[in-house]
Amino acid sequence: MHPLKKLIFVLILTAVTALVVICGKNIKSDAESQRVGTQPSIVINQVGYQPNWPKSAFLLNFRDGEIENTAPETAELVDRVSEKVVFSLHPSQPQPDEASGDIIQILDFSSFGQEGDYYLRYGNIQSAPFKLGKDIYQEPLVKLLRSYYLQRC
Repeated sequence: MHPLKKLIFVLILTAVTALVVICGKNIKSDAESQRVGTQPSIVINQVGYQPNWPKSAFLLNFRDGEIENTAPETAELVDRVSEKVVFSLHPSQPQPDEASGDIIQILDFSSFGQEGDYYLRYGNIQSAPFKLGKDIYQEPLVKLLRSYYLQRC
């Protein structure tokens, strides 16, 4: 390679590197930008839960006083069809998660085993709907096997 071309290549590479470093300091990662103003939520296993297995969900970023000026004492497991509360549970003590920066409370409803469609509610916060049943992994398994079939060579 000609010495002048080498010099031009090195200068361009240096300029691009400097630009990336300078701009990178001003750009927040996706995780950091989403962290600002994160709303409280309930995170569940959206596939569902087996009736006899441990069942837990997480209450994220709830701070006392954010909902109706007081924290509810219990979370509720609600039947989607009848809209009736079928089980009440107490959230664990808040714990900070160092990796995500979230404040986490565990909602353990392992002692409940009635099959059906449910959601969790804590004050005005509501989880996504989920199923409790013995066949909850059947549909995801079929979709997984179909995806392998469709991606064959």
